[in-house]
Amino acid sequence: MQSTSIRSLRLGLPALVALATLMTAAEASAGDFILSLGGSEQAITDDAWDYLSDDGFLSDSHLTVQVPVVDGVNVGLEYDWATETFDPYKDVSTTLGLDTLLVTSRFEHELFGFFAPYAYVGAGFTYAFLEASFDGDDREQSAWMFHGVALAGLEVHLPTDWVRKFFGIARGSYAEDLTAGFYFEGGYRLTTEASFDDLVRPEPDKKPDPEDLPLATSAIGVGSVDLSGVLLRSGLRLRF
Repeated sequence: MQSTSIRSLRLGLPALVALATLMTAAEASAGDFILSLGGSEQAITDDAWDYLSDDGFLSDSHLTVQVPVVDGVNVGLEYDWATETFDPYKDVSTTLGLDTLLVTSRFEHELFGFFAPYAYVGAGFTYAFLEASFDGDDREQSAWMFHGVALAGLEVHLPTDWVRKFFGIARGSYAEDLTAGFYFEGGYRLTTEASFDDLVRPEPDKKPDPEDLPLATSAIGVGSVDLSGVLLRSGLRLRF
């Protein structure tokens, strides 16, 4: 069956290239370059989720890189990833892998030099890959979904004056705006449905000999799942 690492490479490599491009562009921009790493918990109300998870929540991780465009406004890319494994019945197991790439915008207003409420929106696509085993018969199928997110956030970070004094950073240097903090976000994630009505046996690594060919089988359908729902996120953030 297709490995988790191969699934992640489908979006992971393009995401890394795009993030590197953004980092290069940030060197020529004024304002804060923002790097965020965190996790989220999302409530999913679709009944189909009961066959893919043992609870009503999806846990995932995210990495965001953003560069400034004007004061208080940043744009960038976000990469999300998650794996959900479940054994709903005896001799039945499923593994759902999700890789998401979003274009994002952030609109903030900093208060008191360390407190920043903001709005955050993003839109892009999710690649979903479902692996299922039915009494030893392995099946798989992939799907693409539109993915959008809208969040309200609150960030608390160290005042830059404190950081410059503690580390002896001179004004005018590249790191004069360096600071670190944490953030909390809440909002809603909207996705289109992912349909898994055509699960087939995985392609073999090499073509078998004629006498070793497996018996022909029909595809298995397990329906569709809607991954939309209320979302809460938190994490750590670097700004410089």
